[in-house]
Parts: sequence; structure tokens; C-alpha cells
Amino acid sequence: MENYFFYIILDKMNNWKKVKINDIVEIVDGDRGKSYPKNNEFFDNEYCLFLNTKNVSGEIFCFDNKMFITKEKNEVLRKGKLKRGDYVLTTRGTIGNFAFYSDSIPFKNIRINSGMVILRTKNNIDRKYFGCYLSSQFFKNEILQHVSGSAQPQLPIRDLKICDIILPPLKIQQKIARVLGAYDSLIEINNRRIKILEEMAQLIYKEWFVKFKFPSYEKVKIKNGVPEGWEEENIFNICVVRYGKSLPQKKFIENGKYDVYGAAKIIGKYNEYNRENATVITGCRGTVGIINISKPRSFITNNVNP
Repeated sequence: MENYFFYIILDKMNNWKKVKINDIVEIVDGDRGKSYPKNNEFFDNEYCLFLNTKNVSGEIFCFDNKMFITKEKNEVLRKGKLKRGDYVLTTRGTIGNFAFYSDSIPFKNIRINSGMVILRTKNNIDRKYFGCYLSSQFFKNEILQHVSGSAQPQLPIRDLKICDIILPPLKIQQKIARVLGAYDSLIEINNRRIKILEEMAQLIYKEWFVKFKFPSYEKVKIKNGVPEGWEEENIFNICVVRYGKSLPQKKFIENGKYDVYGAAKIIGKYNEYNRENATVITGCRGTVGIINISKPRSFITNNVNP
């Protein structure tokens, strides 16, 4: 949603100037020389976190898979150390993922690997506005024009430097960042509420359907492992099971009208739908066993049984 609003704002204000990224951020490369850490110089827990591509996932840091280097190794590396307030951008393999090194990140010493760069904002751009821009379709379209390599796509620094960025006056940048930041806060609050409700639903399910401690359960007898009056039934006898429809990913539409459901989650947008009503769905290929309820007017792919 935030990305959509940002796109609309910039699309309408086409009189704002464009500048090169190199004019508004310092692009810091990592150390790629002979001192670059070898496999046997990585550890599960040490002085300095050494980022890998899995750590920069979408628009956030993900620290499920961590590698560290020693203090001694850190001191011989000349470049690529993060400062608070830096952005990290992936430039090899999966290009365009980014993350922000905020004060809330628990690691004090972090270095980038050879598949990413550090973007350090200068005084003429608002840091939060720049983060919004990195997530925008404008930026994604711009960097795609400069990607090279077929086996392993890459975005060389020399090409990243000349990528365009739309730059409103600083006060307008700050206003845009505040508005979108408010949406971001609302989304975060709603996500927390949803998580609490999901946890409550899980607890109720376990109490009622696993422990059989539903309201007035003391008055109900258990027969053959289930409460009296309950039945075990084949799923095909109580609902209609169908496959979804094939939809190649290349046909997805960035700002399409309807959600596209894959085996475990929403995977894209499309301008047509094949299910009018909300539907109980479960993955049947790849990720199986996850149950979802689709939104009304959604496209259900053939990785899903509705």
C-alpha cells in the first residue's frame, strides 16, 4: 500500500527534477581484494557480522542465517563496514533487495559481502524518503535498465551511479516520508493485532478440538476418542475440491486489481479473477498443508486446491 501511494505521488508530480544517485548518496563498495574472507574464516559467533545475500531479504534484514569474522580479520578489511543510518543494496544475483541499518539492529559491527553495496545518504536528501524511493517501482524500473549478465545478473557500481532518482525539494521529501511513515505505523499495528488474533485462534482450536475442552465439555461423554455426537467424515463428502488455474509469473501485473494465490500465500497481482467468493484453499504442490482463506475476487493458481 505504501509503495502504491508513493508511486501515485511521484507519477503526478512529474515536474520535480531528476538527479543521479551518485549526487545524493555515497556508494560504498565492500573489500574485494586478497583480504576477502575465505570459507574457513567464517564462524557462527564472533566479533563482526559478515552479511550474505540471505540477510538482505526484500526490504528488511533477516538474520536467520548468520556468518561472523574475527576482530583481527575485520581490522585488515579496508572497505564495506556499515554505519548506523546506512542502506544496503544487493547488486548481484537477486538485485534490488535493500535493508536499513537502524539503531534497533542488535549487531554493532557489520560488513557487506561482494554482492552488495552500502548507500550512505548526503545532506540533500531525506533518509526516510530515500528508503521509500528504494522500494518504489520507479527505482526498480531504473536499475533493471542497467543490469547485465545472464547466468548471474549484476548491477555494476559504475551503472548504479548514473541511475536517476526523482528529487523533490527537501521539505516535500520530509512531508512525503511522514505521510508514508504514518501508513507504515498503521500497518505495523494491524499486523501485531492480526498476530494476537491468530495466536488466540490457535489456543481456542487446541482447547476445543485437541483437548476437547469446549464450553460445557464436562457434560459430554467421549466415545471412540471423540465427543458424543461428533463424527469423522471424509473431506470429499463435505466440500467440493478443485484445482486452481495456471498463471505464469511473467503475466503478473505489478499494480493489478486482484490478488494471486500460490501454495502458501499471495504471490502477485492480476487484472482478472477466477473465484468470486472467499474460498478455503490449501497448497497441493511445493508448500503443502498450509490452509488459507482467499479474499473475494481472487485468482487461485494450480498450486492450490480451492
